[in-house]
Amino acid sequence: MALPSHGEWYLLVGPETGTRDVFVKDLRDRCATKDGAPPEYHRFYAADADPEEVVGLLLNGSLFASRKIVEFRGVEALSAKESQKPILDYLASPSETDILLLVSDSYSVPKAFEDAAGQARKKIFWELKESDKPGWVKSRLQREGIYIDASGIESFLELVENETSAMEAACLGLAACFPPDARLDAEAVEASLGKTRKEDAFSIFDRIAESDLGSALTVLDAVLSDRQGDPQGVIAAMVWNFRKLPRLRERL
Repeated sequence: MALPSHGEWYLLVGPETGTRDVFVKDLRDRCATKDGAPPEYHRFYAADADPEEVVGLLLNGSLFASRKIVEFRGVEALSAKESQKPILDYLASPSETDILLLVSDSYSVPKAFEDAAGQARKKIFWELKESDKPGWVKSRLQREGIYIDASGIESFLELVENETSAMEAACLGLAACFPPDARLDAEAVEASLGKTRKEDAFSIFDRIAESDLGSALTVLDAVLSDRQGDPQGVIAAMVWNFRKLPRLRERL
């Protein structure tokens, strides 16, 4: 990916957060190489930040960096024209130095943003298909010299969050636990990943599905107390899980 021109912005849509994170990291790294120092990086959520606040930050200069990258997540929630207007006005005359990222875990965002982005600025991060996941896990572990059978892959996919950054981290964790040429089955995968699995928003849903409110609230406290946890992420994970329930019901 070439370094964007001044005043550039992107519309990033889709649920595949792992690939999206790689895109953003690559953008930040290229800006740092170009400028000789990393850019300022800011993240806002549409649920609790006014569009005017985001635009104001973009239009104000920085004393500490050559440019800013501002990520505005959850833009699918900006359904009212009044909330869209500050962003659209900015897009018509963007900052000459800073970069705006309009982000949504959904594929669908307000048409005004779609029209403004066009094909050049819109990046879609498709969810990995269910049928592709076993092959992804198998080939990724083979790159580490580790072989995994069908039962091991099934256990892996049950234990690991459904996006590539989590799957990548789990594969690296297995590579650290087992020597090259190791052959993993379900028991080996569960023994390794089961012990190291970190409580997250998906763990909360597991407790809810088991009708265990007390345990769900305990896990919620643990997730929110973690510096990586945030309420918006918990809500997004809950929505993702509930949207999967109709598909599960159909399969059953």
